[in-house]
Amino acid sequence: MPVSKWSLKEWTSVAEMIGAAAVVLSLAYVAVELRSNTRAVEAATLLEVNRIAREHLLVGWTDADATRIEMTGDQDPANLSPLDQQRYFWSVRSFWLGMQTVYRQYALGVLPAEEWQVYYGVICSNIAAPGKRSLWTGGDFVPDFVTVVEACPSFKP
Repeated sequence: MPVSKWSLKEWTSVAEMIGAAAVVLSLAYVAVELRSNTRAVEAATLLEVNRIAREHLLVGWTDADATRIEMTGDQDPANLSPLDQQRYFWSVRSFWLGMQTVYRQYALGVLPAEEWQVYYGVICSNIAAPGKRSLWTGGDFVPDFVTVVEACPSFKP
């Protein structure tokens, strides 16, 4: 049958098929873009999480006094001068805020589980340090993060 002789019903059927194909192609495009965006968010999250860890580590690497304070404070903050006790407190506070951020990224689903497991190990080893444990109150952190820290096998009230 020549195209010019098609009825309105035939033209409608062709238009519906073209429309359905366009919807399928649009959905496929959205899926590809969504997957790409998810990878970009995960990559940005990994960069931020690694930056948090790197900044904390660099302080100890580049400042022998900070390392001494951390090592002494981890054993017993009472062995530090009042000034060094304050420095230790703020270092510990900075660490916990950083780890809370890492946890929140994991809870939001943008930090892969295998990355989170590494940081969870770091959290549990840090809460085991007597000095860090003595400063932990949990009251000024997100409740879910407090639960995570206090679930560490090394956590002792």
